[in-house]
This record gives sequence, structure tokens and C-alpha cells, in this order.
Amino acid sequence: MSRETESRQIFLVQAQSRQEAVQQVLHFLQTTELISYGLLNIDETGIMAGDSDVFWENLWQGVGKNKAFSQQVLEELQRNGVREASDLLTVPLGYPSKLLHILAHMIDGFVGVDSAFYNLVEDSHWLGKKIETAICENPKQFWLIPVETGEVERSVLPAVALVGKV
Repeated sequence: MSRETESRQIFLVQAQSRQEAVQQVLHFLQTTELISYGLLNIDETGIMAGDSDVFWENLWQGVGKNKAFSQQVLEELQRNGVREASDLLTVPLGYPSKLLHILAHMIDGFVGVDSAFYNLVEDSHWLGKKIETAICENPKQFWLIPVETGEVERSVLPAVALVGKV
């Protein structure tokens, strides 16, 4: 589960125009304290509005990748002794506690290097029913913005360096 030096993340935003959508993503990535990349490149050819033929396919693919990563972290936690909820209170410090930390952030929407899809509308790695309905009702107001990122310069979560390494 290692992260390559360059990767691609897809951001969901709500905006009146393509340009506004791109600006939201750039502003978020340039100002967030959570993560900083050496390179940010918006893939202009991959930008799509909610009425695009491949919008939902791309959105669900990103959510699926997030789910798969979260499942890998959960399985790694289980290999490190977490069998039931009460085990969470006695997770050893170090690698196992870092795994729990990573999983909690994937669940609660804390953006990190391992997110394939990030929902800026809900600050989430997933898609809530309310936003799913809003996209269906007003597809031209929602955009998927693919971002190619370079090496991580700074991150609150060093997830990639940990999962599957011990």
C-alpha cells in the first residue's frame, strides 16, 4: 500500500461554473494546513460536471478506492490485535495506534494523502445521500476536479509511510 511520488485525487465541489470549481479546489489545497504537495496540476481534460456521462462512474470509483484503503487499514488493525470495539481502548502506542488514527480520519473526513476522492461539499471521503440527491436535482452545479499531485511536502497524517510496513 505505498503511495507513488505522484498521484491523482478527485475533488467534488459545488460551483456555478467550471472556473469557480477549479478555484475552490486550488484554494483549498493551497491553504489547508493538513497537507501540502510539491506539485498541483488540475487535469483540465478530466474536469466534469454532474451531467457528464462518466460523472457518477468516476465519483463512485473514487469512493470505492477510499473504501478499499479503509478496509486495508482495518485489516491491518485486526492483524495487530483489534478484534472488537473494546480493544480500541487498549491499542498499543506506535504503529497500531497510528493505524487507528488513520482510519478515524478516513471516516471523519480529514483530508490526507491516501484519499482518492474528496468531497469538499461535505468535507468527507464519501458521498452523503443529501448531496447525492442534490447532484441528481442540479447536476450542472456539481463538478469533479481531478488533481495530479507531486510528492507530499507536509502532511498531518503520514499514513502511507505506515500502512503495511511493519
